[in-house]
Amino acid sequence: MTKKTEWYELLLLIFFGFLMITMVVITGYVKSDKNDYLDLDYNWTLTRNGKTFKADYLEGYSIDVMDKGDELVLETKIPEYTIAAPQLEFFSVHSVVNIYLDNEKIYSYGQERADKNLVLGYGYHYIDLPEGDMERDLRIELKVTEDNAFSSVQVPRICNGKVVHNDFLRQNSIILIICCFMTVFGTIVALVTVFGIFFNKIFYKLFIVALFSIGIGAWVSANYNLLFIFTDNLLAKVYLEFGGLEMATLFILLYFSEDSKKSTRIRRIAFLILEISMSIFVAVTFIGQIIGTIHLPAVLPILHVFMLCIVVYILCIVIFDVMKKRNNHIVLLGGIIIILSFIVFDLIRFYLTKYVPAFAQNNFQIFGCIGAFLFVISLFMHSVNQLNATLIEIASEDVLKKLAYTDPLTELFNRRALEE
Repeated sequence: MTKKTEWYELLLLIFFGFLMITMVVITGYVKSDKNDYLDLDYNWTLTRNGKTFKADYLEGYSIDVMDKGDELVLETKIPEYTIAAPQLEFFSVHSVVNIYLDNEKIYSYGQERADKNLVLGYGYHYIDLPEGDMERDLRIELKVTEDNAFSSVQVPRICNGKVVHNDFLRQNSIILIICCFMTVFGTIVALVTVFGIFFNKIFYKLFIVALFSIGIGAWVSANYNLLFIFTDNLLAKVYLEFGGLEMATLFILLYFSEDSKKSTRIRRIAFLILEISMSIFVAVTFIGQIIGTIHLPAVLPILHVFMLCIVVYILCIVIFDVMKKRNNHIVLLGGIIIILSFIVFDLIRFYLTKYVPAFAQNNFQIFGCIGAFLFVISLFMHSVNQLNATLIEIASEDVLKKLAYTDPLTELFNRRALEE
């Protein structure tokens, strides 16, 4: 493949990225029928660990970071509403939830798991409400079960239970398409290449790309709350989000295993350290999660450090190979720069919204899925290019071997073949 072709592929990847970002932003602002929703944003009373505050608006209202054992009570008066099939939509983060309407408990979540010191997860709750023929007192009680859980609360709202799923799908249609594509694409390629590996190792990288794609698909589906379309199990979301992210991080490192083993001693040592430490981290965290001694949300900062280290390591070796003209990595380099930019942007925004009051927001969603999607495409292009080059090399060797041992006119074995 020529340099010119590689640059064309890189420009196509960048153009496709801008197109995806534009489509996600546009669909994210799709308006729903105002008659189907009522935001409960006004006149809240918040009580944290016995200390009471007044909040005229809950949107963007920042509280101190909630840690394990903290309690938060939110109270307001629901106005009259005329919404059909009314449901209260509330988003909780690692908390036991109890909801009262006119001092009558109408919903409870997580107490049994909290008593066993198990992860509660985070996501949407939908609670059926009576018809809105009168004003009612609403009280939401939260008991936090993880450190650094949240520093703001998403505005609860009353919604039409018959249309909320359809509206959610319309607003997240592009993300859902990305998620489905990466999951289905990864599954199909993995099933095809897993058999190819037994015949030739050149299929190994495509198999790793497939597993990476599946991991990213699982992470995106959980992070964007797409699972609530199929299930309200918040624990499933925890396993998919953290499992998918750890799986993707480990497999992207394994993608470069063969290149690292054939390179300099420093690169081999660096790869070995990252590979062993990441493998131990994944094994320990998941075993600890299953037996209840470690909570996956608690180790998220450590996972962020691993992600940055691995991406920086890959970026360094690809740049080094490009400078030394050892391999054509232009498309791969572009994909790495794209995903690194998205990861850094999302990490900075994540910690700003959690710890800096001026940046507080109710529900944090990442754009890294777009960078990950483009990275999968760049990995696939790179793997196909390498596979194509390898197949051409094998075919060339077969042709040269045939020319060396056969007569070009009669196509019979020549003297050299008989001597062999």
